Parts: sequence; structure tokens; C-alpha cells
Amino acid sequence: MITLAFRLAVMAGLLSITASASAMGTAPTVASITTPICADSPNIDQRFGVVVADTVGTDMSSVLNSLCVRTYYKYGWGEPLPGFERIQMVGRTNISEVGLDAFIRSHLGSYWMVGNEPNVPNQDNLSPAAYAQLFHNWAVRIKGLDPTAKILNAGIGNFPDVVGVPGGGLAYIRDFRESHRILFGTYPSVDVWNIHAYPPFFVADGRLQSFCDTSFPKLHISEVARYLRASGEMQPIWLTEFGMDWGNDQDPCVVTFMTDMVGWLATTGLVNRWYWFSLNGQSWGFGGNLVDLAGTPTILGQTYRGLAAMQR
Repeated sequence: MITLAFRLAVMAGLLSITASASAMGTAPTVASITTPICADSPNIDQRFGVVVADTVGTDMSSVLNSLCVRTYYKYGWGEPLPGFERIQMVGRTNISEVGLDAFIRSHLGSYWMVGNEPNVPNQDNLSPAAYAQLFHNWAVRIKGLDPTAKILNAGIGNFPDVVGVPGGGLAYIRDFRESHRILFGTYPSVDVWNIHAYPPFFVADGRLQSFCDTSFPKLHISEVARYLRASGEMQPIWLTEFGMDWGNDQDPCVVTFMTDMVGWLATTGLVNRWYWFSLNGQSWGFGGNLVDLAGTPTILGQTYRGLAAMQR
């Protein structure tokens, strides 16, 4: 369990770094924080993961070890790093299928995500019925090649600016389940339910400026978990994206957001894993970066590492 004392200690350390740097007229640095050795640590919390938007540094295993995480995914499929778990992704038009069937057969028991954010216009942008068809096709294909494979639905987002008022993500999940039942006579055979949760976009005109407000992602997670359990869906729930990708990484509230969210996730038990977005998405124009382009942990990365390395 993440205690209040630990959260305060994390914040105190980071604020002192920021204050010292500000007094000298420089940006916060990571030089004064010791990197724990996490390669074989028994204290790593296996619930912590990371989204690899871009490959950074010269040794990705060392980069992930520096964050004390053991599970990650990219927006595609491929060989996992030795000693790490990679969640695979298929079902998007930009993901090649060359050699895929052989890969599935040779990587038995892997986790497979089918698509990404079908309810988001600039992502997969599918109606619930269209996504139900896509999910069914891929689930049948993957399970036919590897009956031990575990299938995740695409991460369903909650962005208030994109999917409508809070609750839009839950409505999509409900409609996806019902569409699958209408099309195929059964609810989708999901092994792990998959959601994404973010605060509102920062909008300059003042419509939504609470970009560090954790109440939006908490509401989405709580609503989805309550609905799934009430519907008899007792599978694990994973939060495969959460973060502050449109915030200013130098704003102290981003660290507060991370610490508050992780503490809440760890204590409520509503989800079984969570993946921060992202390792580094700088080339995509995103914030929330855990490491810089050289692979060195940022202030956010140090915070995530500290949370992940704590002994439970």
C-alpha cells in the first residue's frame, strides 16, 4: 500500500529539487537522486507498466530497469525484451500482419490488444458495432492459433473533449458488449478488460482547464469497474493508458497527479495493472515523459520509479 507518508516524502523531495533549481535560475535536474538497482529487486510492484511511444536511449532494457517496471507495450507486435513482458497489439490499419500467424504460434500465452481507442476520432474511430465485428474476427483468429492467448479489448478512452460528457467511455463499452451479443449471440470473450483514463484537455478558451484534475479519470475507472462487475464480467481490468500527455511536465501538479492517481489505484483495487503514457512521446508532441531522449529518468520518471520500487 502507498502510504500518505510516502506520498508526502516524494513530493517534499521533488519540491526541494525544484525550489533549489529555481533559486539558481535553472530547470530541475535528476542528478541528486540515486537510481535504485531494480534488475532483480523483489520489491518491484508488478502492477506498474509503461507505454513505449518512442524508443529512446541506447539500451531499452536499462531504460526500463531504471524505472523499475517489468511490463510494457508498443503500438504493434514484436519480440519482447529479454526479461520483460510485452503486451502485443493488432487490429489497426498501420500494423503489418506479415509473419503474424507464425509469431502467435511461437509466443504462446501472450496478451493481445485488439486495436486502440476505437471511440476516439483521431485513433481507430469505430462504432461499437464495427468494433464488435473487428474484435470478434481477431479473437477467433488468435485463439485459433493459440488457445492459451489472452485477449484484451482496445483501450476505451474517457476524454471529455473527444467522447462527450464524462460517461462517454462507459457508454461505448456497454454498446460494444451489446453489439457483440446482437451480432454473435454472446458477449465478447474478453480475457482482460482494457480502459484508458485521462484528465480533461487543457483548453485555452477556459472551457476545460482542470488538466491536473484526477476526478475525471477516477470517475471513468469507477464507473466502468462497477458496470462490468454488475454485468458479471469478473475478468481483470487493466488501465493501459493514464497520464498527463498534454500537460506541462515542469508543472508540479503533474507529479501530484501521478502520485495521487497511483495511490488511488493501489488502494482501491479497481484495476489490476496500470501503464503510464508514456516512456517518451516527445516526437509525437506529447508530455508526461518518464525519461528524456537519452533515456535518463525525468522528475516524473523518478516519481514513478519510486512508487514502483516500494515494498508492499
